[in-house]
Amino acid sequence: MKDQKDDLKTLHTELTQWLKEGQQKIDNLTELIAENNKISHPKEIHVKPLREIPLSNELVQNETSEQITQPNLVEKKPKKAGLRILGNIAFYLTVIGVVLGVALFGTQEPSAAPRNIMGYSVMTVLSGSMQPTIPTGSLVAIRAVNPREIQVGDVVTYLRPNNTTVTHRVIEILNNYQGSGNHAFRLQGDNNLTPDAEVVLEHNIIGEVFFNNLMLGRMVSFIQDAIILIVILLVLAIAGFYVIKKFFFVPLLTKKSAEAEMLGEIKDQPASKKHFLRKRTPKEYFTLFTSIFFIAILGYSLYQLSAIYFTYESIARENESLRETYTTEIIDQESARTLLEIDWESLHARNKDVIAWLHLPGTSINYPVLAGVDNDEYIALDINRQPSIAGSIFLEEANTPNFNDKHTILYGHHMQAGGKFSDIDAFVRGNVTVNDAPFVYIYLPDGAVNIYRTITSEQTTIASKVYHLPVTDLTALHDHILTLSDDSGPSALPPNARILTLSTCSVTGEINEYRSLLFAVLVEEINQNG
Repeated sequence: MKDQKDDLKTLHTELTQWLKEGQQKIDNLTELIAENNKISHPKEIHVKPLREIPLSNELVQNETSEQITQPNLVEKKPKKAGLRILGNIAFYLTVIGVVLGVALFGTQEPSAAPRNIMGYSVMTVLSGSMQPTIPTGSLVAIRAVNPREIQVGDVVTYLRPNNTTVTHRVIEILNNYQGSGNHAFRLQGDNNLTPDAEVVLEHNIIGEVFFNNLMLGRMVSFIQDAIILIVILLVLAIAGFYVIKKFFFVPLLTKKSAEAEMLGEIKDQPASKKHFLRKRTPKEYFTLFTSIFFIAILGYSLYQLSAIYFTYESIARENESLRETYTTEIIDQESARTLLEIDWESLHARNKDVIAWLHLPGTSINYPVLAGVDNDEYIALDINRQPSIAGSIFLEEANTPNFNDKHTILYGHHMQAGGKFSDIDAFVRGNVTVNDAPFVYIYLPDGAVNIYRTITSEQTTIASKVYHLPVTDLTALHDHILTLSDDSGPSALPPNARILTLSTCSVTGEINEYRSLLFAVLVEEINQNG
């Protein structure tokens, strides 16, 4: 009997040692897997206690079977299905939005034909020829239609021979145009005094405008201008938040955290907090601090982008307020044309440097003109003499404020979201022609109105002789302008005809070097005071 008990004790000891060795191997394997990040949580591992072997009461009293227990490692709970679905929806909507944005706007030139997707296209309006129906800078949505279904009064977009687009209203439908069996259309901008010079054939119709919005247009223009920066910021945001999520909220079992749990330090904490409390390597801390740094840059950059966007919005509202406050449209009884009546007293009370009011119907150019002590004073000041990235429309310092010089130059910024002299670049691009906006009006405080006929536009550099003032040879300037005009322009200019030039930065070249110019010749002088 004693020998039997001894044998059982020996067997019990051997089994216990075997189980301990097996559990050690399991522990080693668990650590190896965790270190290679193959799992987030090892499942709870238990080694059952040695099954009791029927022994005599004496053996049971003298020997206690061992139970091998393991750390209470909590299994990671799966994410809730609802949150996972919402996250997937947000991700795919973002991807679809980016793809559509690139497809519609990508590298598209603002003046080129819009991209068509399933019969729909969008574009931004560059000129003010459809104001107030469609303000300059608005986003318009266009749907393809059967040209035979277009009616008088519809607003349509068509393609010009120079591959630029125009959005105007149909004022006449020409059936069987010139015996061709095709329809043709005569169009006119709501803000234009005359119909478009060309007749539009039905195959040049892109579609009918069914939606327009100024705020969306400004947002699109802003995003197009800052697209590279925005993409970089998105990449930084995704990478940064991924690292922080990994650092704080995705449990990675390590040897040290397992040992700490075995000692009971974080045993009763939830899984995410166990991960937060665990010890980390220097590499993890470096990654975390680097991510925080880039996220800080991201936040500051987004703040700056939003500040720039709202600055553009504020400038646009200020421009609209100036027009509504100081100008009133009136009908000239003699000529039956629409003119502006300017509240000079209130305008000069606001700023005594206002010398004129500039209006170019058919565009969004409709602003007060200021004269500073030099060309730098109002380049970055608004009418309230407050700093502004849009600055003001101002007179060349070499010119006199009465507009009696042989050649007068006015300067204004090219605002990417529309406004100031952005429409001048539209002339250079071909989106607006001198037929769309044939006259420039300069209103003076003494009631005089100088009316100029637009002749042509030009892209040049700051070294151009056009900027050399005062003009000593007016004939040479006339010849230069005539060489730029097309066949529809005048063949000659009156010998002493005064020239008005509107100048702005060009977006098709280096801003610091290239300029877009619009030339106009004085054709009439009237006085509103009689």
